[in-house]
Amino acid sequence: MNTDLERESVETLDRIDSLVSGVFEAVDREMRGQPAPMVYEILDATLRRRLPGVHVDDETKRDAAARISVGALVC
Repeated sequence: MNTDLERESVETLDRIDSLVSGVFEAVDREMRGQPAPMVYEILDATLRRRLPGVHVDDETKRDAAARISVGALVC
């Protein structure tokens, strides 16, 4: 990295990734073993509420919901 702006951008993206991972982990603790569609809806609603304006693609959310549903590691 050559500039402070690039370093700050990377730090910001790392922080956002950390926040998204935290949401995944929180939903995992509460919803483990529940049907994947239900987990997906809770995950989507939680991300929208806690991180408005941060886009997490649907495939990532579906994969996380399926993993939470069967009790596999999410992150």
